[in-house]
Amino acid sequence: MIDTRNGGYPLDPETLTQTTGPMEGMMGDRVVYDRFEVLQDAIVAVGKRGEDYGTPRENMDRTANILNALLADKLKHPISPGDVCMIMAGVKLARLMNQPEHHDSQVDTAGWISLMAEVA
Repeated sequence: MIDTRNGGYPLDPETLTQTTGPMEGMMGDRVVYDRFEVLQDAIVAVGKRGEDYGTPRENMDRTANILNALLADKLKHPISPGDVCMIMAGVKLARLMNQPEHHDSQVDTAGWISLMAEVA
């Protein structure tokens, strides 16, 4: 069940930052995060971004409008807010191809994909 008192997040982001952390030593000297930690960190990141940038819908609408203006002569169809999420996830995936273990890019990719549920 989602607790609407904390912005609709299933868990309190403050609690998540206290309970998540890397599992150490599983891959030599490299810090390894499990899938739940990546997803929990994405919940925290998406929540904090909302405080800074407004709702996902507002932000993705603004971004889509900017991209449509910049690329007007090149587009066959306008970019939608859902397209913005896919573009940003694509940027993060390209970064992960260079450094697959990069935690922030893993978290950001999960966050962008989750935002599609709200704006697509």
